[in-house]
Amino acid sequence: MRTEPTLYVIFADGDPDQICETATIAKREAADLRKMGFETKTKTVAGWEAAERLMDGGR
Repeated sequence: MRTEPTLYVIFADGDPDQICETATIAKREAADLRKMGFETKTKTVAGWEAAERLMDGGR
C-alpha cells in the first residue's frame, strides 16, 4: 500500500495559487504573498491528485 505525500495548497484571495511539498516552504510562500497584499489560506491535502483537483477549482 502506497502512502500519498502530504502537500500544501496555498490560496491567495480565495483562488488557488500554488502547491508546496513542505510546510516550511508553504509558510514562506504564504508570507511572501501576504507581503504583496494577498489574503492567504493554506490547505493540507494527501497526494498530488487532491492538490491538482484544488488547483483546478475543486474544493
